[in-house]
Amino acid sequence: MVGIQKECQMCKITFVTRTIKSASWQSHCEKCQSTRKREQHIHRTQSKIEHLEDSLRSELKTLNDKVSNVDMLVSAEISNALSTLSNNDLYDALSVSLQKELNAIVAKVEADNNKFREKIQNQLITMNNKLVKIMREMEQ
Repeated sequence: MVGIQKECQMCKITFVTRTIKSASWQSHCEKCQSTRKREQHIHRTQSKIEHLEDSLRSELKTLNDKVSNVDMLVSAEISNALSTLSNNDLYDALSVSLQKELNAIVAKVEADNNKFREKIQNQLITMNNKLVKIMREMEQ
């Protein structure tokens, strides 16, 4: 089937349309039509890429804001937890902890003291026995 001769709107060269019906909408030659479609495709692809980049930038900004707020959230939670403790509770907790440590230290000191006493008593007994022995030898 033969089409109608028309002038291309882009390059101004005359061309033959594909069919008589396509003459109503076909206004570019094959070369210009393929170039036009390629440019439209490139433009759409670039628009999609730019949209995706903008979306990624906004998501990165949101994540950055959330990460930067983590420090404030942690400090707020800590201060909230500390504010729920009354001063008496904190004092009681500290005094119980210190009492345990003091009891452990006193027990260690007492154990060391008992060992030292036993050592001194053994040395005194030994010296007393030697003294008695020396006195008996002097009497004889």
